[in-house]
Formats: sequence, C-alpha cells, structure tokens
Amino acid sequence: MPDAELRRIWSRSPHKILRRLCDDCDASHADIYYRRLDSDGVLPPLFDLLDTVKNNWFEQPSNVFNVDFALYSAYGDALGDTKRWTYCTFDDPGIGFPRE
Repeated sequence: MPDAELRRIWSRSPHKILRRLCDDCDASHADIYYRRLDSDGVLPPLFDLLDTVKNNWFEQPSNVFNVDFALYSAYGDALGDTKRWTYCTFDDPGIGFPRE
C-alpha cells in the first residue's frame, strides 16, 4: 500500500490506532495495538508508518516510544490510554514491528 493511501485511511480513523497481528511472533506480541499520540491526529510528513511497522522498526524522530506512540495488548486499553507497555525493543534493519 502506498504511503499516500495509508495517510488517507489514517485521516479517517477516529482513534489513530493500528492493530498489528503477527502469526510468527511470540504469544505476547501476536496481537498489539499501536496508538499514535500526535496532538493533531496527523502523521508527521516524513514519517512512513507502514514501512516502520512492516520493515524497519526503529526508534527515530516521529517514532519515539511513549512520546509519539504507545503500545497496548488490548483495544480497550488503547482507547482509554490505560496499561501502556513500558518497554519496547527497536533498531534491527529489515525487521518490522514487533520484532519479538
């Protein structure tokens, strides 16, 4: 999916939460909710969310843990901003989110 298409879909999303399902991940990382914390609800212009979660999971400008986004194990927690994850690993080239 091109970045422009994802941005159109994202702009219509009321809660700015991405659900990431991973069949090959540990059970604790098989179903995760990634919630953006952008005050205006708009993805930063140079940030490629799809590439970040699928291919290059890096802590970088616009993807700082618990500053730009938060992670949750349940959708209700993501909606209510409760039970945020307190730890996240990053920075393996060619590996997307989650890397566990």
